[in-house]
Amino acid sequence: MTRSSKRDAVAAESLDYQHHVALVLLQQAHSSGDLPGLDQGVAMLRRVAAVTADSGRRAVVLSDLGNALCMRYALSHDAADLNLSVEVGRQAVAAAPAGHPHHEATLTNLSIAMLTRYKLTGAAGDLGTAIDTSRKAVSEPRLPGRPSSRSLFIHWDALWRRSDRTGRLADLEAAITVGRRAMAALGRDHLNRADGLCDLATALRRHFEQTAHLPSLVEAAETGRLAVREAPSGDDIGQARILTGLGNVLRMLSHATADRSAAQEALQVSRLAVRKASSASADFRSGCLSNLSSALLEHYSHTKSRRELDEAIGRAREGLALSDSSPSHFNSLSGALLVRFERTGKRADIDSAVDAARKAVGAGPADDRELAGYLQNLGTALLKRWILAHDPADADEALDACRRALAATPAGHPALDWRRTIFADAQLASLVR
Repeated sequence: MTRSSKRDAVAAESLDYQHHVALVLLQQAHSSGDLPGLDQGVAMLRRVAAVTADSGRRAVVLSDLGNALCMRYALSHDAADLNLSVEVGRQAVAAAPAGHPHHEATLTNLSIAMLTRYKLTGAAGDLGTAIDTSRKAVSEPRLPGRPSSRSLFIHWDALWRRSDRTGRLADLEAAITVGRRAMAALGRDHLNRADGLCDLATALRRHFEQTAHLPSLVEAAETGRLAVREAPSGDDIGQARILTGLGNVLRMLSHATADRSAAQEALQVSRLAVRKASSASADFRSGCLSNLSSALLEHYSHTKSRRELDEAIGRAREGLALSDSSPSHFNSLSGALLVRFERTGKRADIDSAVDAARKAVGAGPADDRELAGYLQNLGTALLKRWILAHDPADADEALDACRRALAATPAGHPALDWRRTIFADAQLASLVR
């Protein structure tokens, strides 16, 4: 070996060592939330990247730098970190073309940066790039003949967010297909597995909502139970989120199958979620209380216990006292009040049910995927009050709400026939003066 090549080897070994030290420092700083430590790690990687001549090594350093900038953004909330992470990630992909041993990893890290920026900006272009890039990573040939669990998980996350954005059934089914693969590939001790299982259960529940395909709902319950079993101990708020997701699935399963045991389990996990969420934000606790209200109402459908019905209304009001920003919470209160009105016939309950239903319709954005359901419930409450008092204004408002609900319901939706029936009832009521 010549003296020059010896110097090059020593220099390369020194850069590798600095690269390794930077990664160790970044991991420690990330785990402890140490922003100055992240700053130091980023600075070290920048220095290494600046003097690394070999394109293959440079791709790895740039990819790690992009990842480090994304980590720092999580603490700094500085969009400049995120934008630079995307830029550096693209440079890394360019330096590691197809066939490079780190091609999949660079694509995955760029996908993470694009997806993180999408969460900040909501830009559809960033989400589209994250999906395309993560799809390439998943398709990259590997020696075992399959993509890494990390690449699959990021691709699932991107597809899940697209389905959440568009509401299209095809997008949802694509996300579920990849989600199943991703969860099967993740080890049981993986940090993100329980949250991923919870999201997959939610995706399966939404599939049932759009298709009435009962096996999807049964799978959602099994997946949600698995998420609860694998939720990390010590994270009460994380456990509350997973329990709430399972409670929603079980409540729907009870409603679809008249299974009292599912209603009982939904009530148990929803109560536990409220307890686990005691130290969470007001918005989060409000959501847990609203879900508990819905679980109580579903359990009431089996038991006819007035105590449970009254508690359902009380829990919904308790949640709204914490936060009144969610239309679903008003919708839960309206539903419980409407059920109590049907039992007692008290005018105060139907008036309050109508008021809460109006707030549910008005509280969310115009493109809220749940708006059709809120409009249906408003129309139903108004028709109930019209039967009681025969106020023409209630009939006219019910007709408008039912018409809007029907217009917002896609062909083939399980609720379409029922909404047509309510619309016909509203038409008839509007003709009676």
